Amino acid sequence: MWTLPTRSERSRGRDRRAARAGRVQRPKAGSRIAKAMGLWGAMVETADELEEGIRAWLSEPGPALLHIKVEPMELVMPPAVEVGPAVGMALYAARAVLQGKGGDVLEMIEENI
Repeated sequence: MWTLPTRSERSRGRDRRAARAGRVQRPKAGSRIAKAMGLWGAMVETADELEEGIRAWLSEPGPALLHIKVEPMELVMPPAVEVGPAVGMALYAARAVLQGKGGDVLEMIEENI
């Protein structure tokens, strides 16, 4: 009998796919990896730290990594809403629902409304 995967089973599948694609899953690992390679690395977790973090990052003479923590489902609103991006978002949502990722679309809507 075929059943739909639970939310935790879907997230485990995404984690495995992301790991295969070479993406770092641990949110704080980016700056640690940079430091381990001998590069400058830092993480910004709040808006108050952002300006100082960017200033320090830009002042580094060589390669540097600044990890800025953001909400993954938060949309950035442009100053003016145009038709093209709105149509693109509608197409993304339709494709996601057709691919069985309607939960991701609902989560995005909940986070941004």
